[in-house]
Amino acid sequence: MIELADFKDHQDILAVIEQSILSCVADHQNEPKKIEAWLSNKTSDQLKMWLQQHIGYSYKIDNRVQGFILFSASGYIFLNYVSPKHQGHGIGSALLHTATTHLNTLQINTLHVESTLTAANFYKNSGFVCTETLYEHQKPCAYVMQKTI
Repeated sequence: MIELADFKDHQDILAVIEQSILSCVADHQNEPKKIEAWLSNKTSDQLKMWLQQHIGYSYKIDNRVQGFILFSASGYIFLNYVSPKHQGHGIGSALLHTATTHLNTLQINTLHVESTLTAANFYKNSGFVCTETLYEHQKPCAYVMQKTI
């Protein structure tokens, strides 16, 4: 079930984000400093602020958050995470569809995302086009992508 994200679920949301980030080995190669940097702003206080400033939806199974998307009213996706044990079952796609539907009501016609290496194929398969490759130490580290909705 998809619903507007509620801060009361912050522990579940943060757990999903952390589990998902830990599974993105292509991005951090299990290097503790990279993982720590990636997780450093994924705190309860930061989540509370994000939910006040942006739009978030949670995907729940048995009343527990298993997926979370956060996006701006202008169509920029900040976070889109699914618990590793539920990846590949359409949760990310359902959250993306919910964001698209919400943004259509705001008359936004383009979605933007900076994708991880791990998520790039998900976004490509969802109709996003890569507009820029970002590099770190001369190696691709992320993709700037967009999709007309």
